[in-house]
Amino acid sequence: MRTIIEIGAHTGTETFKFLDDSDAVVFAFEPQQQHFTQLFLRSQHYPRLTVLPFAVDLGDNQEPLFHLDNGQDSLQPPNMIFGQYKFTMTWTIRLGTFLELYGIQRVDYLRIDAPWNEGNCLESIDPFADRLQTGRIKCYRDDNAELITWLYDHGFSTQIDNTSDDVTRPNIRFWRN
Repeated sequence: MRTIIEIGAHTGTETFKFLDDSDAVVFAFEPQQQHFTQLFLRSQHYPRLTVLPFAVDLGDNQEPLFHLDNGQDSLQPPNMIFGQYKFTMTWTIRLGTFLELYGIQRVDYLRIDAPWNEGNCLESIDPFADRLQTGRIKCYRDDNAELITWLYDHGFSTQIDNTSDDVTRPNIRFWRN
């Protein structure tokens, strides 16, 4: 059985596509309450889908989830001016903690769509990065060198893909060497 983890599932646009693979178990993280509720209600008839109301970050605690003017939510506001954004508190979990709690020994595919928090999502899998096989990161930063360096340092090859619907947000595709 393949294990797919989706960080930033929103209302499930990509999530349900993953379930087309009849050999996949999908774990979808969505911390924004309204999106989580919609996704959770849609997931009720899919036994291979688990929807989790957490943000993935470097700590297992509560942190502010900032509500940005463009309708997105992020643990890291793009310009780091915290006072100008409304926020709610959300629970966060390290991906490594999650893998241990669920006894997951292999992550076949990891999709990250976590505005300006992509690096923390990747780092949160340490010390279990060797369990990760392949994935895709939607990039919100202007400089993705840190993400690519982390991936190289953990044994991955990468490719920048600018063919997404949002041409301003390239994807980094990665796979284990």
